[in-house]
Amino acid sequence: MSDPFLRRYEYVGPKDLLELGDVPFQILTSDNDVKAWIATEGHGPFTFVVDPTGFLRVAARGVEHVQVAQRNPVLAAGEVTFDDGPAALFANQSTGFGPEPSCFDAVRAASQRVGLQTSETFERGFIFRRCVECEATNIVKEEWFVCAECDTDLPLEWNYAD
Repeated sequence: MSDPFLRRYEYVGPKDLLELGDVPFQILTSDNDVKAWIATEGHGPFTFVVDPTGFLRVAARGVEHVQVAQRNPVLAAGEVTFDDGPAALFANQSTGFGPEPSCFDAVRAASQRVGLQTSETFERGFIFRRCVECEATNIVKEEWFVCAECDTDLPLEWNYAD
């Protein structure tokens, strides 16, 4: 998958997490992979990323996204819960990558590739901003673009990269 319109998100979270070791994860390449994952691991929620080649990777919840990504950029990151549909509910909750809600296009494409049904957008879509004054990570709620740490106005445009 080499769509020039899909943003690649670099890891911008705590540097010490880059030192964590490798973890087991599954690259979902077919509907059989999805069924096998659900049969052995259950329904979730799980940590997920969409890798730069457009494949969905899943791991146990609590595993850091940067580990599942093997310290590489991602097209999307967050949490996923599966049902027997087979369908999946996704959230873009990853402060380490801070993906925009628009990354759902990559999630949808990766899901369709393995026969998963999805909604039209994230079940829970988060908006991440970095404060230009104190550099704090912020999750924007109810369109309140103000830093929770220092009360500085946050940019309206995504600025989560280093």
